[in-house]
Amino acid sequence: MSMPSPEQIQAISPLAQIRKGNYRTPTYIIHGTEDDLVPCSQSEETVSALREHGVKAGFYRLEGAEHLFDTFGTDHGRGGERAVREGYHWLVERLFDDVN
Repeated sequence: MSMPSPEQIQAISPLAQIRKGNYRTPTYIIHGTEDDLVPCSQSEETVSALREHGVKAGFYRLEGAEHLFDTFGTDHGRGGERAVREGYHWLVERLFDDVN
């Protein structure tokens, strides 16, 4: 299997698309600090890029949570339910931003 080219990577990279101005969707990210697949700093960089490009973005840094904490029940009382609830609240507020 050959490695994808830099152009192929950029075509599917959310961060590259944000930086190109091709992504305008308000986004809320919850990221666990114990994620062993994707570093939390990657989500922090993505949220920063969204905001720099005028895209509404929210972020919740979930201390001690692993990757997919909300799917496999690995939260173990670390606040994942609260983080998801706050994400939904943030989303509802964005839905009504343009109405008011």
